[in-house]
Amino acid sequence: MLNSTKLKELIFERGITITEDNETHKKITKKSFIITTIYSILYGWYEHFIVYNNFRLLDITGEIGNWAMMYLGVLILVAIVSKFRIEQMVMGLFYMTLLEDVFSHSGNIITYGTFPFPAGDWYDEYIASFRVLGGLGQPIPIWPYVPIFYVFGFPIVFFYYLCAYFKDSKFSRIFAWFVGPFYLSILFGALGSDFQAIIILITFPIISYLYALFIFANNNWKFILD
Repeated sequence: MLNSTKLKELIFERGITITEDNETHKKITKKSFIITTIYSILYGWYEHFIVYNNFRLLDITGEIGNWAMMYLGVLILVAIVSKFRIEQMVMGLFYMTLLEDVFSHSGNIITYGTFPFPAGDWYDEYIASFRVLGGLGQPIPIWPYVPIFYVFGFPIVFFYYLCAYFKDSKFSRIFAWFVGPFYLSILFGALGSDFQAIIILITFPIISYLYALFIFANNNWKFILD
């Protein structure tokens, strides 16, 4: 059990504390990136060929069951290789959301002999947060007709991993603090009503950023000023 000192450190310091040097951070980032990439590719193909086609496991798991296994799987793997670093787990989730979708649709080349995109816009049908943000699942109007969220998502995650690997752990932590709460608000607002999604999209980032500012101030801004 956590004693009062450890609990205080967990709440008021852990979120902004860099516990490893840059070389250690680089190694952890590399491992997390590699395991997330491999997992996303394999799960994408598994989803296309096993869940949605051929064996049709979707009839057993349902959409929610499939998504739960997909997200839980990458969380467990990244938690293991990163030794439970929340920053890596959140950004790994973000990266997996994008890359797994690409490889799931890529199975159309083999199954149907067609180019994977534009994919049917099931995203806005199922994901409330996508709808209220203006239809992030809609394809862009030019080739390769990928969903709009690819256009924003991939540059963000690749920028994070490049900075985390080539720059330093402090910069990547600050960047993750900016990006992570908004991504998680999209995730948490996915399956409710449009109204619930709007509330989550507004309140979750605000609460997260206020919490970050609070712990920065509580530690005399030493994380930024060091």
